[in-house]
Amino acid sequence: MRSEVIAVYALDIPVALPDPYTMPLYLDDKVRAGIEKDLVTKWCRPLKTAGVRFRAVLQDGRPASVILDIADKEKAGLIVVGRRGRGEVAELLLGSVSHEISLHSKRPVLLVPRNA
Repeated sequence: MRSEVIAVYALDIPVALPDPYTMPLYLDDKVRAGIEKDLVTKWCRPLKTAGVRFRAVLQDGRPASVILDIADKEKAGLIVVGRRGRGEVAELLLGSVSHEISLHSKRPVLLVPRNA
């Protein structure tokens, strides 16, 4: 069986709007297509260059939830996620996708430090 990397980009659109008369925030098809193109041609370029099989997935939702859901659906053997390393206080106040994934994943998680 050949392995495959699934590169996930979660679009987390805020649902709370500051003004009741503000237009709802959404990304039109052109913007979404641009993000998806960047995912494949820029961010996944090292995978392609190395000859690694990959698939790019663009999905709406909170990043940690999207990554965990896709990992479960795909029966991932490993979740690899970058870690910013903002520090414990900033992580506590702002939250952290990598921290949430490592706490809630049923699958092995590899945290990659920012400067790796």
